[in-house]
Amino acid sequence: MESLDRENKYLRAKERVAEIKKFYSNLTSYAVFISFLAIVNYYTN
Repeated sequence: MESLDRENKYLRAKERVAEIKKFYSNLTSYAVFISFLAIVNYYTN
């Protein structure tokens, strides 16, 4: 029973890490894209 509980905790933690990773990946992409747009806007005006 303890083995099953430990495995469930591991799987939940693994899913949580994947979600956090996805969030920071999207955040980084957003920051890069917004920075690119700001630079384009600066040089075209």
